[in-house]
Amino acid sequence: MSARRAIRVAAQVVCIVDGHILLTHQGAPGPARGKWTLPGGGVDFGEDLSSAAMRECFEETGLQPTLGRILGTYSSVYLAPGTAVETHGIRVFYEGWFQGPNRPEPTCPQGGEIDDVGWFPIDGLPAPATESVHLAVEFVS
Repeated sequence: MSARRAIRVAAQVVCIVDGHILLTHQGAPGPARGKWTLPGGGVDFGEDLSSAAMRECFEETGLQPTLGRILGTYSSVYLAPGTAVETHGIRVFYEGWFQGPNRPEPTCPQGGEIDDVGWFPIDGLPAPATESVHLAVEFVS
Protein backbone atom coordinates (compact mmCIF):
# COMPACT_ATOMS: atom_id res chain seq x y z
CA MET A 1 0.00 0.00 0.00
CA SER A 2 1.40 3.40 -0.96
CA ALA A 3 1.36 6.50 1.21
CA ARG A 4 -1.54 8.92 0.92
CA ARG A 5 -0.88 11.88 -1.32
CA ALA A 6 -2.13 15.45 -1.33
CA ILE A 7 -1.56 18.70 -3.20
CA ARG A 8 -1.28 21.95 -1.27
CA VAL A 9 -1.30 25.29 -3.09
CA ALA A 10 0.02 28.32 -1.22
CA ALA A 11 0.33 32.01 -2.09
CA GLN A 12 3.13 34.07 -0.55
CA VAL A 13 3.98 37.76 -0.66
CA VAL A 14 7.47 39.17 -1.24
CA CYS A 15 7.52 42.66 0.30
CA ILE A 16 10.82 44.53 0.04
CA VAL A 17 11.19 48.12 1.22
CA ASP A 18 14.53 49.95 1.41
CA GLY A 19 16.49 46.71 1.03
CA HIS A 20 14.53 44.95 3.80
CA ILE A 21 12.22 41.96 3.36
CA LEU A 22 9.13 41.25 5.48
CA LEU A 23 9.37 37.81 7.13
CA THR A 24 7.39 35.74 9.60
CA HIS A 25 8.65 33.09 12.01
CA GLN A 26 6.55 29.93 12.21
CA GLY A 27 6.23 28.49 15.68
CA ALA A 28 3.40 26.04 15.03
CA PRO A 29 3.87 22.57 13.55
CA GLY A 30 4.33 22.49 9.79
CA PRO A 31 7.08 22.31 7.19
CA ALA A 32 8.43 25.76 8.16
CA ARG A 33 8.33 25.24 11.96
CA GLY A 34 11.20 27.06 13.65
CA LYS A 35 12.13 28.95 10.48
CA TRP A 36 11.73 32.40 9.02
CA THR A 37 9.51 32.45 5.97
CA LEU A 38 7.46 34.74 3.74
CA PRO A 39 4.00 35.88 4.75
CA GLY A 40 1.46 33.64 3.09
CA GLY A 41 -0.18 30.28 3.25
CA GLY A 42 -2.69 27.84 1.92
CA VAL A 43 -5.28 28.77 -0.66
CA ASP A 44 -8.82 27.87 0.45
CA PHE A 45 -11.04 25.89 -1.92
CA GLY A 46 -12.42 28.28 -4.55
CA GLU A 47 -10.29 31.21 -3.34
CA ASP A 48 -8.43 33.41 -5.81
CA LEU A 49 -4.63 33.15 -5.44
CA SER A 50 -4.12 36.90 -4.99
CA SER A 51 -6.93 37.06 -2.41
CA ALA A 52 -5.29 34.22 -0.48
CA ALA A 53 -1.93 36.03 -0.55
CA MET A 54 -3.44 39.26 0.81
CA ARG A 55 -5.55 37.44 3.44
CA GLU A 56 -2.62 35.41 4.71
CA CYS A 57 -0.30 38.44 4.80
CA PHE A 58 -2.84 40.37 6.87
CA GLU A 59 -3.47 37.42 9.23
CA GLU A 60 0.26 36.94 9.81
CA THR A 61 1.57 40.53 9.88
CA GLY A 62 -1.41 42.87 10.31
CA LEU A 63 -0.36 44.54 7.04
CA GLN A 64 -2.24 44.75 3.74
CA PRO A 65 0.12 45.08 0.80
CA THR A 66 -0.73 46.10 -2.72
CA LEU A 67 0.01 43.10 -4.91
CA GLY A 68 1.88 43.28 -8.17
CA ARG A 69 3.03 40.66 -10.60
CA ILE A 70 3.72 37.01 -9.95
CA LEU A 71 7.47 36.73 -9.38
CA GLY A 72 7.66 32.97 -9.79
CA THR A 73 6.62 29.59 -8.48
CA TYR A 74 8.21 26.83 -6.43
CA SER A 75 7.28 23.18 -6.20
CA SER A 76 8.46 20.52 -3.73
CA VAL A 77 7.34 17.17 -2.36
CA TYR A 78 7.53 16.56 1.39
CA LEU A 79 6.09 14.32 4.07
CA ALA A 80 3.60 16.39 6.06
CA PRO A 81 4.91 16.58 9.65
CA GLY A 82 3.32 14.05 12.00
CA THR A 83 1.48 12.26 9.18
CA ALA A 84 2.00 9.65 6.50
CA VAL A 85 0.79 12.07 3.83
CA GLU A 86 3.17 12.78 0.98
CA THR A 87 2.41 16.37 -0.03
CA HIS A 88 3.17 18.15 -3.28
CA GLY A 89 3.49 21.79 -2.24
CA ILE A 90 3.08 24.43 -4.93
CA ARG A 91 3.88 28.03 -3.99
CA VAL A 92 3.10 31.16 -6.00
CA PHE A 93 5.11 34.29 -5.11
CA TYR A 94 3.52 37.72 -5.52
CA GLU A 95 5.36 41.02 -5.49
CA GLY A 96 3.96 43.22 -2.72
CA TRP A 97 4.47 46.84 -1.66
CA PHE A 98 3.08 49.48 0.67
CA GLN A 99 2.13 53.11 0.14
CA GLY A 100 4.35 55.71 1.77
CA PRO A 101 8.07 56.27 2.15
CA ASN A 102 8.65 54.11 5.25
CA ARG A 103 8.38 50.44 6.15
CA PRO A 104 5.07 49.89 7.96
CA GLU A 105 5.27 48.29 11.38
CA PRO A 106 4.00 44.69 11.37
CA THR A 107 2.19 43.15 14.31
CA CYS A 108 2.58 39.56 15.43
CA PRO A 109 -0.72 37.67 15.77
CA GLN A 110 -1.60 36.20 19.15
CA GLY A 111 -1.93 32.44 19.55
CA GLY A 112 -1.49 31.53 15.89
CA GLU A 113 1.09 29.67 13.89
CA ILE A 114 3.32 32.78 13.68
CA ASP A 115 5.34 33.72 16.77
CA ASP A 116 7.41 36.61 15.40
CA VAL A 117 7.41 39.00 12.44
CA GLY A 118 9.78 41.69 11.21
CA TRP A 119 11.79 43.40 8.48
CA PHE A 120 15.28 42.05 7.70
CA PRO A 121 18.04 43.23 5.35
CA ILE A 122 18.00 41.10 2.21
CA ASP A 123 21.78 40.85 2.45
CA GLY A 124 21.57 39.66 6.08
CA LEU A 125 18.71 37.18 6.29
CA PRO A 126 17.93 35.60 9.66
CA ALA A 127 18.68 31.92 10.18
CA PRO A 128 17.21 29.54 9.67
CA ALA A 129 15.19 30.74 6.69
CA THR A 130 13.09 28.60 4.34
CA GLU A 131 14.01 27.85 0.75
CA SER A 132 11.13 30.15 -0.20
CA VAL A 133 12.90 33.15 1.35
CA HIS A 134 16.14 32.49 -0.50
CA LEU A 135 14.25 31.92 -3.75
CA ALA A 136 12.29 35.17 -3.28
CA VAL A 137 15.54 37.13 -2.85
CA GLU A 138 16.79 35.58 -6.11
CA PHE A 139 13.55 36.58 -7.86
CA VAL A 140 14.05 40.25 -6.97
CA SER A 141 17.83 40.41 -7.42
